[in-house]
Amino acid sequence: MNVNVEDVCHFSWISLKTNSLDVRDFDTLKKTFVSSSKFEGARIELKNFNEEEELSYIWGPGFFIDRARKWYFRMKEFEEKILLVEATHPFPVILQGYYRINFDICEMTDVPNGAIVQDYNEN
Repeated sequence: MNVNVEDVCHFSWISLKTNSLDVRDFDTLKKTFVSSSKFEGARIELKNFNEEEELSYIWGPGFFIDRARKWYFRMKEFEEKILLVEATHPFPVILQGYYRINFDICEMTDVPNGAIVQDYNEN
């Protein structure tokens, strides 16, 4: 399936399974979600994703826990709400070989010690 993220990023909840998306697509989703007062969550499963280092380049180093790298971003309209982006490496039994990237909303109190919360940025 050819996915244009601009066509789906306005939904409050997304579940998507596709061959691949690129870093620009994930950055577009992140920018849309941190600005949205209606966003609830997104689950994206990718057969091919080799751009985790590029995500770290544009978003900064992720906080690594278990098999996942996590980034935290302040939401535009909510002081205590945080957008959590979690990239999980494939684990055959659980993810059936798919790379998963989840976007969720969490509270500031849920951010682990040592993790960086990036301020909201219009750009």
